[in-house]
Amino acid sequence: MTFKLFDAVAAVADLPHGVRAGVLGTVIELYADGSMDVDFEPDQDENLRVVAVTPEQVCLAQQAQTA
Repeated sequence: MTFKLFDAVAAVADLPHGVRAGVLGTVIELYADGSMDVDFEPDQDENLRVVAVTPEQVCLAQQAQTA
């Protein structure tokens, strides 16, 4: 799947920095190798979490809601 800047995505599995499967985020940077930086929703302590992910680690948020 190809993602675009500002796509709303959801983590499909637990990720580093405490990002749990299902947490929503926004694509904020795309790289030539297909990886991307995603700004995930703040955790309960309001810590912002930008995580580098591969396309296999996220799905479009709309797909997550219908799965």
